[in-house]
Amino acid sequence: MENHLAELKACCAQDKTARDKLGGTLKRILLGIICLTILALSSSACSSSPAAPVDYSKPDTVITATLPPQDPAWEAKWQDEVWVFPASIQIGSIDPSLVNQHYQAGIKIIYPIVIHADEQATQFHLTYLDRDYGDLSSTYLPSPAKAIGWVSFSDPNPYLAAYETREVNVEFFVPKNANAPSRWEFMVRVDWEQEGFFQQARGIIFQINMKAINA
Repeated sequence: MENHLAELKACCAQDKTARDKLGGTLKRILLGIICLTILALSSSACSSSPAAPVDYSKPDTVITATLPPQDPAWEAKWQDEVWVFPASIQIGSIDPSLVNQHYQAGIKIIYPIVIHADEQATQFHLTYLDRDYGDLSSTYLPSPAKAIGWVSFSDPNPYLAAYETREVNVEFFVPKNANAPSRWEFMVRVDWEQEGFFQQARGIIFQINMKAINA
C-alpha cells in the first residue's frame, strides 16, 4: 500500500513538472508572438510615414569664383572715371569642379565684380535685369521668369569714397526644382549718383551655360 502511495506521489510530481514546463513553453511562445506582432506593426507604421520634404532653397555646394587679372596700367589710365569690371561673365566655365564646364542647379556661385569711383564720392546701385535689355547676345535665350530670385548682391547699394575701388559679390543660385534652359543670360546694371545727379553706369552681362532642368 505504501509503495503504491509513493508511486502515485511520484507520478503526480512528474505530471506537475511536465505541466510547469509546458506552461513555460506556452508563455515563451505567446511572448514571442506578441513581440513579433509589435515589431510588424512598428515596421508598418515607419514604412507608411511620409518622407521628409526636400529643401531646395539651400545649395549643395558653394563656389567662390576668381576674378580675371586686371592691368594696373589700365586702372591708372581710367582712375578719373567711373567704371565696372568685367564687362561680361560666363557662368559654367569658372571652376574645374563644374562637370563638363557647365553650371549645375543646386550650386551657389559667388562671383566678385569691381566698381570704381572717380574724383567724387559715389553712391552705386546694383540691380538685376532680365534678357530684354539692349542688344544682348542672340545665342542665349531670355532669362527665366523666376531668375530675378536667383541673383542677389552682397551689397546692392555700395557707397565709395573718391577714387575708391571695391569688390561687390554677385551671388547666383538656381534651385534644383527650377525651370531653366541650357543657355540663357541676364544683366547686372550698375547705376550711380553724385551730388544728387543720377546716371546709368555699365551693365555686366552674365551668360549661363548649364544642363537644362525641367525645360
